[in-house]
Amino acid sequence: MAPPLLRPALPADLPRLIPFVTETMPGGRSREHYARVLTPQWPSSHPNIGFLLEDGAEIVGCFVGLYSTRLVGGRLEHVCNLSAWCVKPAYRKHSLDLVKAILVQPGLSFTSLAATRELQEFWQRMRLKTLDHGMWIVAPLHRPRGLWPTRVVVDPQVLERELDAEERRLLADHAAYGCRGALLQGGDARCLVIAHRRKWRRVGYASILYASDWDFAAARPLALAWAAWRLFRTPLVGLDQRRLPGRPLLAWAVPRDTFFLSPSLSAQDLDSLYSEVVLTYAPVPPL
Repeated sequence: MAPPLLRPALPADLPRLIPFVTETMPGGRSREHYARVLTPQWPSSHPNIGFLLEDGAEIVGCFVGLYSTRLVGGRLEHVCNLSAWCVKPAYRKHSLDLVKAILVQPGLSFTSLAATRELQEFWQRMRLKTLDHGMWIVAPLHRPRGLWPTRVVVDPQVLERELDAEERRLLADHAAYGCRGALLQGGDARCLVIAHRRKWRRVGYASILYASDWDFAAARPLALAWAAWRLFRTPLVGLDQRRLPGRPLLAWAVPRDTFFLSPSLSAQDLDSLYSEVVLTYAPVPPL
């Protein structure tokens, strides 16, 4: 039997790719879910949406990438969030061909933020770097510096006036997915945070996807809690563990190993925007 054809996946493949992923991925998620994950509303100039394996006219495997262009440290960086990877059982010996095809693309940094336990173990064997070991769900009084006076702006009209063009772009690209922004200001410093509402054991919290200054945001838990309350009516905040120096008081751990591979970016440079996390946990799915 001839090996399947490995080629870039293109938007024109989506009418066949969405039902394939729905039927092949474990977990039993709906076609609507994968239609949302495979067709993000933010713009991308990347020439593919991942890679696929074809046997004749039949798709037998794929590895989907979610691509974005980010401004990091004053320079443009191209990031690929590794999303759905699935192969029909009869073609599993070709699975690594998909991995190699997506990871050898030049000029990209890669993140894996929502991997299953088996995939986490695979990325460890592949020697991807650990991005994080999970998230802290934080009650607001975990550091005294949180008492510093901080202005918190959540009004969209005020944000439109006070944010710069790049910050407005980040917010606009994620607005369809229930993400909202807050501007924290203290003294001469400022920080934009972007969050969405998630649940942990039926408890709602504001998951911080992005901060323009993570040290500033993490040092002001009361300001984050006030922003979370005004945006999502919860005082609890979720922060990736790498953003804090240790386990805070009144914090609960949500474990999950995440990974990255990058020629130019560190773990502190990467966040959860433009990723499967946004698309999977969007409280308001785009229609």
